[in-house]
Amino acid sequence: MKGKDIIVVGLQPWDIKIGSNCKNIAAEFAKHNRVLYVNRAIDRVAYLRGKDEQSIARKNAITGKEKDLNEIQPNLWVLNPKVVVESINWIGNKRIFDFFNHINNARLAKVIDEASRRLGFDKPVVFIDNDFIRYVELPALLKNKDGVIYYIRDYLNSQDYFRKHGKRLEPRLIKDATVVTANSAYLQEYAQHYRAKAWDIGQGCEIEEFSKVPKIASASDLAEIRRPIIGYVGALQALRLDIELIKEIARQKPEWNIVLVGPEDTEFLSSNLHHMLNVVFTGSKSPEELPIYINSFDVCINPQLINDL
Repeated sequence: MKGKDIIVVGLQPWDIKIGSNCKNIAAEFAKHNRVLYVNRAIDRVAYLRGKDEQSIARKNAITGKEKDLNEIQPNLWVLNPKVVVESINWIGNKRIFDFFNHINNARLAKVIDEASRRLGFDKPVVFIDNDFIRYVELPALLKNKDGVIYYIRDYLNSQDYFRKHGKRLEPRLIKDATVVTANSAYLQEYAQHYRAKAWDIGQGCEIEEFSKVPKIASASDLAEIRRPIIGYVGALQALRLDIELIKEIARQKPEWNIVLVGPEDTEFLSSNLHHMLNVVFTGSKSPEELPIYINSFDVCINPQLINDL
């Protein structure tokens, strides 16, 4: 697409602490289009109790302490919605849930439409990244648009939180969207259960940053680690990575050093991996630092869990 106005909404906010597929797509869009990236709105519970950076930023936008709409690079604006959505996923009754979910969808559609008009957007294309709860009604609620693209990045209905209402809602959004895309043949096939056509657009990688690193370069904090170094770079999440597999590799091959680069979730933080002498956690690193870590490895691994996600 070129010369379009595009609104990007979904699950991953711009201020997420890990790499984001959705952010990368928005940045690519912005090379030839104007893009409004909508951060995930704060819910009622987080508004009352949240003290993390994201919650504070959303509250400050709502109270006027900070601007809600900011241009962060040419052709790309980020919106902190000046709205609180109700915390409703715990509701079991479908009719009651749908009633409040309509209110949430309508609130979000209103602030998105207002921001779009402030930027002078004309018939924008709406790109929905995997959020089939808060944006299930966006195809109907946003009137001045030039179509809706629904992007399936993960099979979220494999998870209890999303499955509760997602089994009903995602098929509805798949049917209502103008175009449906997925990042794998597996998810494309899933979408085609509900509509005739869906497109597998695959995955991407910013190889330019990796090609800049000299072949002899190595991360300084790995200099004293004995080789071979077996490494992984990315978010360390038990939902996606096989902790038991990593432990078994470390146990069977004590002469290997396993280096894990990235932020850890609760399960990783509490795992026995931290007590194994040949497993090293570096913590989070900036995107600019990652190529030199990968260059330091003898072997790269991606120990993904085999699951429906």
